[in-house]
Amino acid sequence: MKSVFLFLTLYAVGITDSFGQTLSKTYVDRWIAGTFPDSSIDSTGLYILNGHLVDADSIDKKLSSYSQSDLIQIDYFDKATAENLVICAPPRGITLLTTKGNQNKKTIRESFSKAKREFTRSASNLSSPEELPVLIINGQLIKNSESGPVLKNLRKADVIGINIIRRPVSRQLYGENGKNGLVVISTK
Repeated sequence: MKSVFLFLTLYAVGITDSFGQTLSKTYVDRWIAGTFPDSSIDSTGLYILNGHLVDADSIDKKLSSYSQSDLIQIDYFDKATAENLVICAPPRGITLLTTKGNQNKKTIRESFSKAKREFTRSASNLSSPEELPVLIINGQLIKNSESGPVLKNLRKADVIGINIIRRPVSRQLYGENGKNGLVVISTK
């Protein structure tokens, strides 16, 4: 039942209908609103695409050269979250976006190793499944009971992107373990 609800929710947010469509600010903003329901998206926020600052007026033009399936990482820091960051501009909301081929290979390896240890540790009963974040691989939600074995069999060389969000995400969208964060992996 949860998987049906997740599918319908993702469809409503526009994620499942995204493959092949052009990436846009509207798509990104809807994903943020669905994933972080307590955040408020500021229209004057900052967008960082593949490590480069893009102003809100030209973000749609920059994003239009990518399809929605090219996006492997989105993270959003609203004013409350960004207060702990040291930045030059006042915190108005910061959206970090990374597309395929632009995530550092070293970062991918390190993040994948950390995620793999975390999920396999649970499989060996060193931590409980209720403490795990949500795991999504290539758009498919992986059950907590299956996450350890699935990650154990996944090769680092096949991972092209990984997004680890260590703060709570929408429980309505991702289930009860959304309170523990989200791990999204894209593979070849």
